[in-house]
Amino acid sequence: MSIRLSLRNKIVISTIVVIAVFGVLATASVYVYSKNILKDKEIETLRQTSINTADELGLILGNSLSLAKTLSKDHSIIDILKRGDIIGEQLENHLDHFNVDNNFSAIYIMLPDGKTIASTDKSFVDKNYSFRSYFKNALTNGSAV
Repeated sequence: MSIRLSLRNKIVISTIVVIAVFGVLATASVYVYSKNILKDKEIETLRQTSINTADELGLILGNSLSLAKTLSKDHSIIDILKRGDIIGEQLENHLDHFNVDNNFSAIYIMLPDGKTIASTDKSFVDKNYSFRSYFKNALTNGSAV
């Protein structure tokens, strides 16, 4: 039982097969090309996000260092500490002026023994943080920011 196809049918079938094969190849090519384009765009977006985040962190750390230096030279704070009559509330009110827009979770002043005497976050006051590495580094190197 062999099927005999006319020349016309053979040409039609061959044309359909060729169209189908090239259609599959075209679809696969468009898929791969689109996938690569989307992947490249996503990589570029992630790269740009990383750069922006790094820039923002640099600004925040720069601002933190600048604030620490400013506070270390603030005459109002130095005068209060020199008098020896440490008034936590007075210091805390003064520190609040430096935390405009609440950019910092806490700004605090510690004595050389590690005891926190004033803070914008009340939970820090009267706690001792002398065990923390940043505090030890600050005592050793003069700065830990």
